[in-house]
Amino acid sequence: MKKILVIDDDRDICLLLNRFLSRRGYEVVGFDIAPTAIAVCQKRFPGSTASYVVADLFDSPSEWRRAFDFVLESYTLQVLPAPERQRAIVRIADFVAPDGLLLVIARGRAVAAARRAP
Repeated sequence: MKKILVIDDDRDICLLLNRFLSRRGYEVVGFDIAPTAIAVCQKRFPGSTASYVVADLFDSPSEWRRAFDFVLESYTLQVLPAPERQRAIVRIADFVAPDGLLLVIARGRAVAAARRAP
């Protein structure tokens, strides 16, 4: 079974997990550091086969290392200060299994704004 890791707590992403991916036989794990974000997903989809987990990106379960065929990171990296962003990129990439895929969704910023960013 293909394993998918989703790093996002957006309502529409939770819907995607429940209605599309997990119902089509994928083993899906969604995680966020905020218990309230995970609770929203669990409450909205109580019978979902997707796992919604409270976890810290920088202290994630060791069994997640190189364990996922597909990893989706959506709008998490861009809000982090530069030093943490670099560490997060390495951590997220480490979730991807050999021959797996990583999709990162982020907003761009003007060069001048990027220079002022933390």
